[in-house]
Amino acid sequence: MQTVIFLHGFGENASVWANLTEALAFEAQCLTPDYSDLALPTVEAYADWLRDWLDARQIGPVLLIGHSMGGYIALAFAERYPTRLTGLGLAHSTAYADSDERKQKRLDSVKAIEEKGSAAFLKKFIPNLFAESFAGQHPEVLDTHFETVKNLPADALVAAMNAMRNRPDRRAVLQSAPFPVLFLIGLADRSVSPQDSLEQVKLPAQTQELVLENVGHSGMTEAPDAFLGAVRQFLLRGERIVDRG
Repeated sequence: MQTVIFLHGFGENASVWANLTEALAFEAQCLTPDYSDLALPTVEAYADWLRDWLDARQIGPVLLIGHSMGGYIALAFAERYPTRLTGLGLAHSTAYADSDERKQKRLDSVKAIEEKGSAAFLKKFIPNLFAESFAGQHPEVLDTHFETVKNLPADALVAAMNAMRNRPDRRAVLQSAPFPVLFLIGLADRSVSPQDSLEQVKLPAQTQELVLENVGHSGMTEAPDAFLGAVRQFLLRGERIVDRG
C-alpha cells in the first residue's frame, strides 16, 4: 500500500482532509502532517520540516498532495528531495512566485494579523477559500472552519504569510519532474488564478488535471466526490511507479 501525504493550506489545519482520508483508508496509507502552529521563516524550512517528519516515521517515497500553501511546500520538497516522491499534486496552488500586487496584499494581511489578532483576521479571510456561490449557500461550512482554526497562533500565521510572499518561482520543478503531476483547479478560485494553473498544466511531461466549474479554492470541500475521484485515479499512477521501483 502506497503512502500519500496531504498538506493543508494557510488558515487551515490537517482536519480539512478528514473526509478524503477516511474515504481512501482502504486504498492507501494517508497521512496529514499539521504545521499550522509552526512559525518557520521560509517555504523551504517547511519542506525540511516535512523531511524530518517523514524521517522520524521511517517513511519512504510518497505521493505528495498540497493544498494552496501546502502546494508551495510540496514544490519546495520536490525541488530538494525529488527521489522521495512518486507523484506530486497541486490542489488550488501554483508554481509561480507572488506578483508585486500579491506581495503587497500579504504584507497588508500581516499587518492585520498583528493589529487585530488571529480570530479577527481569519473571520474575514475564510470566505475567500470558497467560491462566492458556495459561501453564500453553505455558511455553516465557513462557521465550522472558523471554529477549527480561530485560535491558531498569530506568529504562525505571520510566519506562513511571509514565507509565501518570499517564495521563488518553481516552474522549473514542474518542467523537470520525473514523476506525474496532478493539478486540481477551481475556475471560481479567488486566491490562485485558474488561468495561471491552466498554463502550468502544460509544463510537466506526465500530467493529470481536474478542472472544476463553480468551485473556488477548496475543491475537497466544495466538490468532494470529483476531488476524491481525481485523487483515486492519481493513486493508480503512483502504484505503477512503486511497482516498477
